[in-house]
Formats: sequence, structure tokens, C-alpha cells
Amino acid sequence: MSRQILCRDNFRFKQNGVSMFKFSREFADISFDQMLICSHPDLIDTEPDRLCRLRTAFTDQGFSGRATDEAVICDYLVSLGRSYSVANTHRSMLSQTLELLNCNVCLNSKRISRVIKGLFNENPPMPRYVETWDVSKVLIYLKNLPCIETLSLRDLSLKLVCLIALTTAQRCQTLAALDVDSMSWSGDTCTFYVKALLKTSKPGKSSTVVKLYRYEKDVTLDVLTVLKQYLSVTRKRRKSRKLFISYKTFDEVSPSTISRWVKEVLSAAGIDPIFKAHSTRGAASSQAFRAGVPLRDILKTANWASARTFATFYQRDVSDGSVFANSVLQTAA
Repeated sequence: MSRQILCRDNFRFKQNGVSMFKFSREFADISFDQMLICSHPDLIDTEPDRLCRLRTAFTDQGFSGRATDEAVICDYLVSLGRSYSVANTHRSMLSQTLELLNCNVCLNSKRISRVIKGLFNENPPMPRYVETWDVSKVLIYLKNLPCIETLSLRDLSLKLVCLIALTTAQRCQTLAALDVDSMSWSGDTCTFYVKALLKTSKPGKSSTVVKLYRYEKDVTLDVLTVLKQYLSVTRKRRKSRKLFISYKTFDEVSPSTISRWVKEVLSAAGIDPIFKAHSTRGAASSQAFRAGVPLRDILKTANWASARTFATFYQRDVSDGSVFANSVLQTAA
């Protein structure tokens, strides 16, 4: 069966749709290029610098797979920077990898554990956001845009991607994977069946389903109306069956492009630039929670497995510190 080289330096090959590293159990002759790492297929493309650093640590420093090589592991974890979460994630990856290679290094040894604890004490992990932005600001901006029939393809693309992001609380990766061939219309509902491999994809889990619903109270914010206009404008020009295409080349766009589009809308709406495109998940779901939407429906829509994930990483309030300060100072009036 033919094997297709996917990236430079022969890091991995693809066989039957599964990406993997070359593998050998002869550790004395093994190099980093020959390791089998059971991870997401996009790992090589998204983190080449860290992987090259790992290869350097394992080859240049003479890693042999014996228990005495704990110092090499510690040096590598420290070289990643002062982030506890990054070092702990790489320790988990190494634990799985070295187990496949029958190595004797214990990643939970006292020495390695103390290095990880030291990184935690030096730079404790903090949430990216302690509060979220006001969804109404973005909706008002989208509502005040000109009629969709007169919008340029660029503005129409940005409006649609932001409406879908807010009404579904999906990742940019999921939005980029939406396909017009996997789109189904039923009354006032449009359903997308995502067949691509996503961050949350795993064996035994059903594919992601994204549903869009009609909003009759305000046609300017009706995602289905904007979607139909977008499909009509791009029908004869599109070079890809993906829903979102470039307004310049008319070919499919990557998740990073979707992210950039969302950021442009947030910036135009006056949202603080510290918020990334991914913050739409937290902002939309937090707004739905404050509006009284059942937690079960929020988890299902955003594709979260547990309420703990939502409460820990996404549920945030729209804070206005001036309300407290003004209420205190008004007592002198």
C-alpha cells in the first residue's frame, strides 16, 4: 500500500488516513524521527518547534532510555519555558511515548515531580480570561451593517461566521470543517454533519452535529437568512465544497482564517483586543446561561462532555467594576 509523505524531514507518513511516526523497538539505534506518538494528526504541523527541541534533547544529549536519563527529561521540561501546563502536558506525552519504547524512565519520579512542582510555584497556571465581553456589542455592530444584499463578500463572510460562532458556540476548527454537501434543511432549521476529524473526535463518539435555527424577531440577525444569501453569492464562484471560502481565491479557508475573521469583527465592535476568537464560545454560552437556558442544552450545543468544563474554563461574567465604585462614592452625596 502506498504511503504519502505529509511533511518535511519524513516526520510522519499517512496510511489509511492514520498519521504516525516511524517506529522501532531497538532503542539503541532509535532517533526521534522513528518514534510512534499516538496523538492528533495536526501535532507536527502545529508545534514543529517543540518537537524539534524534543528531538534535539533525545539525540544530542545521548538519551538511552535508562533510569539514569531523568536529568535529560528534566532539562527538556525546563527548556520548554516557565509554563507549568506546557511542561505537564509534555510529561504526559513522554510517559505514553516511552512506555511504547519499553524505557525504564519513570516520569513520576521524585526528581521530575519536583521540577514540575517548581515550575508550578514559579508560574502558577491562570485562566486566560477572568471575565468575558458583552455579546450585545457585537450583535449591535452586526445589526447595523448594511443590508446583506449590498454587502461585499468579505463583510458577508465575516457576518455569517460570527453569527454561527455566537449561535452555536463552536470552535473555529469546527466552523472551517462545515461542508455544503453535509448540509440538510428542514423547515426553519439547517443541520451540518461534520465528518472531519476534530479536537474532540475519538473512537466510539458520534460525529459533531451543528444546527442553525431561524430567528424571526430580527431578520438582520437571522443566521439562516445570511446563510442563504452567502450560498447564493458564492454558488458560481466557489472552488471548494466547504461552507466558508476565501473572498479572494474562492477556495476553502483554514481555522486560522476563520479565527482572523472573528477577531476582525470583535475589533470593529469595540471588544478589548485581549480576547481571542475562541472567546466567542465562553461569551455566547455565558450569555445563554445568564438568560436561563438549561445547562443541559448549553453543554449539548457547545459539545462539552461535562458541566465542570463549562464552569471551569468558559463560564464568566461581564464585569463592570465602576458599578461598585460608583455605588460606594454616591454615599457622600
